[in-house]
Order: sequence, then structure tokens, then C-alpha cells
Amino acid sequence: MSQAVITKAFTEWKAQQAINNQPVALDEFIFAYIPGLDADKPIDNTETAPAADKIVYRQVVSKSGVVNENSVVYSVTMGADVGDFDFNWIGLANKATGTLAMIIHAPTQRKIKNANGQQGNVLVRSMLMEYSGAREATEITTPAETWQIDFTARLAAMDERQRRENIDLYGAASFFDAGYLVAKTGTQYFVTKGTGYLAGLRSVLAANQNITVSTKPVKVWLDVAWMGTLTSIWAVQSKITVAADLKDYVQNGEQHFVFALASIDANGVITDLRPKGTLNEQQASDALKKHEQSRNHPDATTTAKGFTQLSSATDSDSEEVAATPKAVKATYDLAKGKYTAQDATTAQKGIIQLSSATDSESEAVAATPKAVKAANDNANSRVPSTRTVNGRALSSNIDLFPSDIFRLAEGIGNAANLNNYTTPGLYYQPANAQAQTGTNYPEAIAGSLEVLKHAGITQIYRVYNNSRSYARTLYGGTWSAWTKAYDVANKPTPAEIGALASNGNAVSASQLQTTRTINGVAFNGTANITISAGSIGSYTKAESDARYNLKNTASLGQNGWERDGTTGRIRQWGYTNQTSGYQNITFPIAFPNACRNIQVTPFTSNVAGTLECSVSQYSNTTARLNANQGFPLFWLATGY
Repeated sequence: MSQAVITKAFTEWKAQQAINNQPVALDEFIFAYIPGLDADKPIDNTETAPAADKIVYRQVVSKSGVVNENSVVYSVTMGADVGDFDFNWIGLANKATGTLAMIIHAPTQRKIKNANGQQGNVLVRSMLMEYSGAREATEITTPAETWQIDFTARLAAMDERQRRENIDLYGAASFFDAGYLVAKTGTQYFVTKGTGYLAGLRSVLAANQNITVSTKPVKVWLDVAWMGTLTSIWAVQSKITVAADLKDYVQNGEQHFVFALASIDANGVITDLRPKGTLNEQQASDALKKHEQSRNHPDATTTAKGFTQLSSATDSDSEEVAATPKAVKATYDLAKGKYTAQDATTAQKGIIQLSSATDSESEAVAATPKAVKAANDNANSRVPSTRTVNGRALSSNIDLFPSDIFRLAEGIGNAANLNNYTTPGLYYQPANAQAQTGTNYPEAIAGSLEVLKHAGITQIYRVYNNSRSYARTLYGGTWSAWTKAYDVANKPTPAEIGALASNGNAVSASQLQTTRTINGVAFNGTANITISAGSIGSYTKAESDARYNLKNTASLGQNGWERDGTTGRIRQWGYTNQTSGYQNITFPIAFPNACRNIQVTPFTSNVAGTLECSVSQYSNTTARLNANQGFPLFWLATGY
């Protein structure tokens, strides 16, 4: 809802004008667009004009008039040559002084001008100002009713006249070509794009529109209405509705007109109900249909009289048309010039002699059924031409090549046992996963298998990702173990051939050929040697123990401990929230031998009376702390 206010600045300016004996002259309308403006919120009377970048248009007051002694009205008319802009703020001002007198906050409105075939709009905006002595202060004498005219009724009448004139041209409804045709693709029903008139309103469907048909029988309706606002461009609003029945109705003060485009029966069959073309075209079509329906006789058939169509065709087998004399004459002339007895040839009919021969190449005799049967029996005993050898048809001589023999490239399946591959040929395993589920592979990895025939069978398996290969033989029903072939890329390891690695340890030694010393101690390999710490300038363990202290240990935290590794002394500490009375604490670790001292320190900034704290009991693991008031305590215990 729009809000309006007379500004404080105007009230002050108006008083000054009265003192100066000057009239209150308001002569300019200001239009602005303020993003996010709330038109429902009351306006502060101290509000000023918007910034220059928000003002979209200014225009002098077109008319002003007096309503009564205390009310005057100002009006402005923005023609179709003004635009395009949006506005939601309107101000009435005195241009000379820049005094802003009245403000209106309104919902955003659009001002459009005539351009490029676009119809602009004409907007009239008025402001009514009410204050004591308004007529006298403004010196306005013209009554407002002389120019405040409501054109709404006239504009509505113009729209209605245009609608009724369209009905005179197109009737209650009219559609062109396939516009608004209801059709179906598969199970999907849709309305075809196009143009139509309904109740004089022109409706355009820009694109095919799918519709949902959930129940049958049902009808598909076009619903149109002429809609708009006082400040907008009016246009036809249309929608498609699927319903069994629908009538014209009024909604929100707007008249809606409906028309059934098609009906859909229980079997989903569509019946088009659209009138097509102008009213004259519709009436002509209706007259033709009535003429057809007025006939007293049905179409002629071979069993009943009726209307029929003539035909001059001489090659038709139709029983629904009648032959013309022209067709009869053409047939007669053709028959008259036909058959005279003559021998038959491959080019014409005639008299022919029969023959039962099956080895003749003559084209002057006809074969008997006996000859045909003999030829058929002979053909049945032969190899059909559709038979193939290794995939090659027997339509001509066949040459076989190694690539035609499948076993030169036969795949090994999943979970296969290589012991079963004894037919000479080439095989391949394409997948590691299939090799892993198979048996008797030298390695569970993809590769190729070559099978050779001799006194027995030899298998050679090569892995796919390097040159490693293995071989084994089948003889006397027994497979030998797989043997690995060594080459430059696949050298044997020392362990595989029982050799000593060049970077390994000696296998055995009874005595070195040349005696050596290790840090001055002779070594020839016949016995172990012992090197003392002193011989290499190091402390012995006993010397180290006598010279170095043990490492101290600790556990740090709010409650913690530390142990002197040399003396064995242990210090432990902690913090507790004490209440009046006593508080038992447990040491973080137990003293192995004895607790010898416990110190308690109060922690507080608020002292009331005497603070007393003490230790009443203790052991190697616990202690009891006493206090006469409730306050936190720090404690420190020493032992070993």
C-alpha cells in the first residue's frame, strides 16, 4: 500500500511565504527509483529528495485545482513519448527554492514510450494536499472537477468494441492451420503451437505445450482473459486446462472465456473440435458438410446402387469406381490386337513343347515337372552354397591362410587348466585376473602359450609385460616342472644357481692366506678375536657407570612428579579445590620407600579471618589435607 506525507520543510517554507505575503506555488513533479524501498512503511516527514543518480524524470505540474477551502490537487500527465523508466518515489516541489512539499512511496511502476513498434503508456499522477487555508495560500481558483476526468470507462468500452468486432470476423472461436491442435506422441499428449481467436481475443501459443491426461474421457480447453493494470500494457493471458466440463467465469474481477479444443475418449482417441479459419470460411465449410449430409443415396457398391466416381484407368482393380467409355474402348482395342497363334519365346507368349531333359541348354522348350524334380534331387545331394569352411563361403574356390586357422590366436578363458592345452597352436591369456583363477601357470599373470608337437608335447609360456619365458614337456602322461629361460634381461639370482653374491658374505674360511690385524689384534680366520674397550680408547661399562649419573625422569602437568636418577629422590606436586574440612589426595605415583615431607599452600585473594591448613594423615600413596575454610590448595610432597 502506498504511503504519503507532507514534509516538515514545506510546513516551514509555507509559513515563511505567508510572512512574506507570497503564494505557495508548487510547480514540479519529481520521479525516482530507489532500490529496496518499502512502500508499506510510514514516511518520515524530514525525508529529502533522493540523490541525483536515483531521479529518473522531472516534469512541470500539468494541472492544479481546488477541491475545498483546505484541499488542493496537483496533477501531471506523462505522454507516450516519455520513457522508458521505473519509479517508486514521487515528489511535489517548488522548483525555484528546491522545497520538497509532498512525498509518495508506491509500488514500482513502469513508464514506457512508443518505440520500435512498442506501444507506450500514458500515465496521470495526482497529489492531493490537505492543510488549513490551502486555497487561500496557493491562490488556486480553478475547481478540480473541470479537468479530473476518469477515462477508465471509455478505455474499457474501446477494448470491448474491438473484442466484439473480432467476434464478427472470427466467430466464437477460430484457429489457423495446426494452431492449438491437440495431438499425441507415444503416450504424451500436447497442444501444438500456433494462433487462434476465442471470444474475440487473439491468443498465441509460442511453443508446443505438453499436457497431462490422467483420466478419460476428458476435454482439453483454451482459457483466455484480457488482463492488465492501470499502468501496464494490457494483453491476452491464456492457459490450457484439461477437464471434463468448463464454462466461462469471472475471477478477481476479470472475465475468462473458455473453448473446448478437443475431446479424448476412453481409448485415448482424439477428436479435434477447433473451428478453422474466419467466420466466412467456417460457414462455407459447414454448408459443404450439410450438403454432403443431405444426400439421399450412399456410395455405390457391387451390391447396391449409389453415387460413384468415374475412372478411365485400364490397369485398376478397384471395385469402388465406374469405367468410362474411354477405358472400355482402350481395353477393346488392346484385346482386338492381341493373340495370334505363334511359338513362345523368352520375349513373348505362344505355343511351347515340353521336355524332361536335365542337361539341355535350349530356350525353345519348357521343362516338365519330372525334369524339375530330377534337378531338385540332384541339388539336394550337393553341398549348399551357403556352407562355409573356416568362415569362408563355398561360392568359389577357397584358399586358406594361417590367419584363417583359429588356434593360431585362441584365447584362454577364466579358471583354465593349462594341462588341458595339448593341441598344437598358439593361445593367449588376456587378463591377470583370469590367470590367477587358473591352474598350472608358471606365473599367475597374462601372457601367450605356444604348444608344440613331437614325441610328446612342449608348452612355452611368455608373460605379457617383459621377456620372461618358461617351458615344460608332457611325456608318458606326466608333465615336467616349468623351467625358466635366462637371458640378458632375465639373469639368474645367486640363490637360483647356488653361487656366492658379489656383495654377500664368505661362504666358509679356515684361514686367510695373509694374516691381518684388526685394531692391532692379529686375525687369520682360524679363531675368534676379542677387542677390548680400552684397546680402542673407550670406557668400559664399569668405568661409564662410575662416571655418569642416571637420567632424570618426570611427568609434567598440574599434578606431576620428577625423579632424580642419581639420588632416587622424588618430588610430587598438585592442586585441589578444597572445601571446609578435609580433602583426600592421591599422589600421581607411589613413593617406592617413604614420603618424608608434605607442604600445603593456600591459593586465594579473599581472606576472611584466619586461614588454617595442615596434613593429618599420609602414606606412600595418599595424604589428607585439612583447612578451616573452603579455598584451593597447592601441595608439594618429597620422598624416595
